[in-house]
Amino acid sequence: MRIELQVAPKIEVVPFAMVVQSVNILAQNAEALQETVDAFIVSNPLVDFVPYSSRAEHFDIDKIATPYRTSLTEHLKLQLRLSQQDQELLRIGSFIINSLDKNGYLRDNMEEMIRVVRTSPARFQEALFVVQSLEPYGVGARSLRECLRIQLEAQATPCQLALKIVMDHLEEFAMGVLSLDDYTKEEMAQASRLIRSLQPRPGLQYDYDTTNYIMPDIRIETDDQDKLVVLLVNQPAIPSLNSQYMEYLKTENQENRKYVQDNLLYARSFIYALRERANTLLRLSQQAVSRQSEYLLTGLNSVLRPMTLTSLAREMNLSLSTVSRTIGNKYVEFQGRVFPLRSLFTSGGSTECSRDEIVYRIKMILESIPDSETLSDIRIAEMLCREGIHISRRTVNKYRNIYLKSSNEQLDMKRRTI
Repeated sequence: MRIELQVAPKIEVVPFAMVVQSVNILAQNAEALQETVDAFIVSNPLVDFVPYSSRAEHFDIDKIATPYRTSLTEHLKLQLRLSQQDQELLRIGSFIINSLDKNGYLRDNMEEMIRVVRTSPARFQEALFVVQSLEPYGVGARSLRECLRIQLEAQATPCQLALKIVMDHLEEFAMGVLSLDDYTKEEMAQASRLIRSLQPRPGLQYDYDTTNYIMPDIRIETDDQDKLVVLLVNQPAIPSLNSQYMEYLKTENQENRKYVQDNLLYARSFIYALRERANTLLRLSQQAVSRQSEYLLTGLNSVLRPMTLTSLAREMNLSLSTVSRTIGNKYVEFQGRVFPLRSLFTSGGSTECSRDEIVYRIKMILESIPDSETLSDIRIAEMLCREGIHISRRTVNKYRNIYLKSSNEQLDMKRRTI
């Protein structure tokens, strides 16, 4: 009797949540993806914080016509990055800043925040103190009393009477019934003026309706041979794994080891999804730009070559849903213009020409005949067939009506102008 043993390869089951996350990452544009990366860095301790200075390095702020106004979050994070080198403090501090309301107050439950950010109470308090030391003074406070105290203590020579009033008699001061026998009227008046000069809502100066600018994911440039080159821009830096936590994989504590293993699996999956998104977006963009290079250089709709999502998916051996998610909500920057990546794709038409090109050819045919003559749809279809464009009479009628509708709209516009 002969017994054969076969060793089956180990199959690692990927949680469904990770698959969904990978699909969502593929569909996000540069701006949304940056927020996703920031949130993941905060939630997963095995991922190191990446300094913002390495991000969005291709973003050309000079091309924005309106003045750029810094938000409270951006203003605080810039100071945080300049004042701190401790990566853990940067991570917790960024989390705290993201949790502030528009007035600059920290309203969330402290215990819940410590649990979410996965740190100790002492470390969280240290990061909170750092945030409260940033300008405008008073941000990060959990109450009006704390907000005013922070502003008073930030002064070169803190007024002890004002601090006493804020910490011990704020309610009486607010109602106008405060009376302290140990101080003169002049001292009380001076302290009162100082307290009233403080800002009870320090973040209010940054509370405004922000203008949403389009942040392109792709930039097209020309090389020395005037060929079009595709670059990914405004992409978030790929986070790295924290080697310090990897040592816990060797620990004998089963619970700690399981915690690290689970987070390591999610971190590697997240990093892989980011790289796959960048690779897929670059490949699809290069193929689309290569196909539509003449259209990009001339700007003429008549030279837009037929290229549908389905045809490109088949050509690149990708699913239609992958192609659709990759190009959706993505923008291209080329020669000072910003336009949707999807505009390089066509719908309708034939295998030889795009819809716009066929409409253009029908327009040329109709405008070349005298006004006294009339061409039937069948006749136009035969003329197009001789040019290598094979479409039915019904399709000719549909595209002919598109041209006629466009011509009538232009004529109406001209009449209104006259």
